[in-house]
Amino acid sequence: MADYLKNQPWKAAGMTLQDIACEVFLSPATVLRVVRKCGYDSWWAFAAGLLLYSESARQQPESVNMSRPFGMPGSSPAIVSSIKSLFEQTVQEAAAMLSLEDLEKAAGLLPVA
Repeated sequence: MADYLKNQPWKAAGMTLQDIACEVFLSPATVLRVVRKCGYDSWWAFAAGLLLYSESARQQPESVNMSRPFGMPGSSPAIVSSIKSLFEQTVQEAAAMLSLEDLEKAAGLLPVA
């Protein structure tokens, strides 16, 4: 199921729960359990999240290995460039995940100093 969703997110998002279950040879109950394990209440909410994630991943300009952003024999300018790309990618991903409404709610919960 994971491979199918990863390789064909747009097709999967347009399917019903029964359709996707049939396509990946699982029962609808099993698919729904996976969806709920991922934190979603319904297949449609999961499909919307899948589309948002796949679109976000598609728009990444380059893939940076987060655990090792540069190689050992790299030159100083190459290492600086890799770290800069890693920082920019991290900031862009964080900004894409922020909900201003949720941020304002969270700020309202903080005590005023």
